[in-house]
Amino acid sequence: IDTASSNGSSCLGSGDASGTHPAPRCSARQAIGLDSGSGAMVKRSLFDSPAKGSADSTKLCWLAEKVPKAPRTGNLTADTEKEIQRNAYVKLVDGLWKDPTHVLAVLAFWEQRSAGAESSASAQPNCFSEVTTLRALDEPWLVGFLTKNTGIDQKTLERLKSYDPDIVKQLMQYGMACVQTLKLPEACKDQEVIAMVFEDRLKYLGNRLEKMFAKDYFNKETFQVKWGQVGIYKLVFTEGSNFATAVTHVPTSTTVKLPEHVTVSRRYELCDNYSDLSAKVELMPNRYPLSDFFLKGQGPWSYPVWKGESKEFNSSVQKVTNAIDTQRRASQAAMIQRPKSFMEESKKAVQERAAEKARNALKNRQEQTKKKRRITLATE
Repeated sequence: IDTASSNGSSCLGSGDASGTHPAPRCSARQAIGLDSGSGAMVKRSLFDSPAKGSADSTKLCWLAEKVPKAPRTGNLTADTEKEIQRNAYVKLVDGLWKDPTHVLAVLAFWEQRSAGAESSASAQPNCFSEVTTLRALDEPWLVGFLTKNTGIDQKTLERLKSYDPDIVKQLMQYGMACVQTLKLPEACKDQEVIAMVFEDRLKYLGNRLEKMFAKDYFNKETFQVKWGQVGIYKLVFTEGSNFATAVTHVPTSTTVKLPEHVTVSRRYELCDNYSDLSAKVELMPNRYPLSDFFLKGQGPWSYPVWKGESKEFNSSVQKVTNAIDTQRRASQAAMIQRPKSFMEESKKAVQERAAEKARNALKNRQEQTKKKRRITLATE
């Protein structure tokens, strides 16, 4: 910054006229142009911008004007590239000075871009460091997914966890028709991918969780989920009888009769009723998995349940991954196109200035030649 003080000496000068005493340095406020040499405040503060449409808004700010011109090397290609970089730098400085609301965003982008080459997938905020099964998936992320997509609030979810710490995984099993041992492929490290896969699954199954949360689904005193009332299966008892005659798969409204050799009384406990495959009734030593009573294509077998290395799940992951990759490539292409357009314009402007300079030089040489001819003719 080369702002002269009120006595005529440079603000950042190295000495007085005699060279024996160092010149007094200006304050930081003077250096950035907030104070004049006399200490009086100027009208413009550091980040004051001119009003839109005013004459000042079309001029470069004083800081952008201080950007030195790129030194010439004689190599047209190298000089053009340096000129393009300088124009971009000037435009950036001028834009941020006139509209400082973008400063923090630009800084964040620059820091992220600078660290991008060195950062691993584990350091990226939108990626898991490792994925194995649904049971091992990051629970805070699952909580965020449920609160965003199912209508349950985080406070209620925390209360349900106070009764059953495993409730988050149970809700996922219920809503996704899957098992906790579902294996997640490498692509599921990308949180955007797995979130979209789960969202598609919720829609495919009619968003069971949203419907469940609209009911009186938990005990208000103990915060225990009433899986026996709102879960996957429901036992059917005839009036006045203590023995079940049928079982209903609630999501598909499919009811099948129990085999004659199966006797299920009201004393039996309905367990794990958040799972299509694991739900059962038991009264030791007897235990009956409820999915076994349904034929192929009925109830829980009318749609693929995600379990183990599920082909259906992996296919869904691949489909979503391809869609997201295509979208990201398109977005990156659009981002690249903008600076590419600016660079092309800058390069064109530099080339036009070089051509104009060459034309002027040729014109000057022609005029000099004509002048010499006139002088020669006059002397003859």
